[in-house]
Amino acid sequence: MESWAAKPSEMDYWIPATSLCETIDAVAKLTFPDNSERFCFLQLTKATTHKCNADFLWDLAQPFVDKKLDVCYIALVPDEDKRLKFRLSPVQIMKKEVLDHIPLYVAHFKVSD
Repeated sequence: MESWAAKPSEMDYWIPATSLCETIDAVAKLTFPDNSERFCFLQLTKATTHKCNADFLWDLAQPFVDKKLDVCYIALVPDEDKRLKFRLSPVQIMKKEVLDHIPLYVAHFKVSD
């Protein structure tokens, strides 16, 4: 993550070769219409309860935050109903660095036929 944070244009996404933990499935660099960029730590899940290891999330995000790059955490679920019922475990993230620097979002995606 440190080399990517140092050279953000080097790649657009990263998928770990192995399952690192239950917290992150991939990291994607999103570019918005105003050309701002955000590095999104993604978790794909069908569950309505998901474990979030705040220490691990911070370890991955810290190089980007140190370079003053925007980051976020997004849990992606398959439908609106699951999005509305979704809860993190632990329910409350206590790590100050995560609270200060990493917005947490839940989104749903539509799989087309």
